[in-house]
Amino acid sequence: MEFGNFVASGRLKYLYPIIISVLILWNCDNPVKINDFNEDEAAYAFPAWSPDGEWIAIRWIGDPAIVPWNLCLIRPDGSDLRKFPNSENFGRIVDINWSPDSEWLAFTTLGWNVYKVKANGDSLTQLTFTGDSPSCSWSYSDSIIAYYRMHSNNDSTGIWIMNKYGQNKSLISRHASHFDFSLGDSLFYEISIGPDSAKMVFFFIPDSTERIIYKWKRHDPYITYYYPDVSPDGKTIAFAIDDYIRTISANGDNIKTLTAHRGVYPCWSPNGQQIVYCAYSSDPYGGVIRIMNADGSNNRILTDCSELAYPDSL
Repeated sequence: MEFGNFVASGRLKYLYPIIISVLILWNCDNPVKINDFNEDEAAYAFPAWSPDGEWIAIRWIGDPAIVPWNLCLIRPDGSDLRKFPNSENFGRIVDINWSPDSEWLAFTTLGWNVYKVKANGDSLTQLTFTGDSPSCSWSYSDSIIAYYRMHSNNDSTGIWIMNKYGQNKSLISRHASHFDFSLGDSLFYEISIGPDSAKMVFFFIPDSTERIIYKWKRHDPYITYYYPDVSPDGKTIAFAIDDYIRTISANGDNIKTLTAHRGVYPCWSPNGQQIVYCAYSSDPYGGVIRIMNADGSNNRILTDCSELAYPDSL
């Protein structure tokens, strides 16, 4: 995580291009937050691979005058780009996750609540109502949805869980963030342990046990560890570490750099053999969605985000 100061202001509506980057880490009772967002920051796209391997959903966050809707689907081979059904009615989507049977998507919006919708665009259902949740993750067991609350009340800030119907909500880790489900209802997350240091853990929800896998200090050797995505076998975590796609083994060692260019939002294929991500670009369309092998080889373009600017053609 990058440690700095963030001051909430009326510019909140401009935060969505990097909203996952502004998830909060806390040190005791004093917030330490990631640095403020520049209104001129370029757009980004967030890919999410369906567990059945059939589709990659792409959430595009940027100027709605360029793309009036911001959720589409594409095949892993780059074909059949299409607008997600009824997505023009969902609002501006911030984070997306598939259910393990690929029948549903959970997502958050700029209204800061969690929703779910069927993959055919039907049965839109609101699951949270607190207006402070920018991210979520659906468990492999299909029984739990985890979500982050960035409430101004310190006692409410952190990672919460609920069942897939939006019931039985509970806080499982105060002030933790940057999370993703792994196997066996094990949840990966990051949490600060001091003003300039943090740790990564796997939290086993059934018995509330925690396994620390990695600790780091700012600049030793990296600053930011964003957008974690745990591999399907639970053995490797992909990140945007200092804006390059890198991986860490689940035992906390062997950091590998996979890209020579800046990238964000890595996502594993269901078989763990590939990673899809958004390559950074300063253009208003948000660069390109790229796909590569899990070792970084065969890196290629899946789709140029400028193609999303023509919804009438999709």
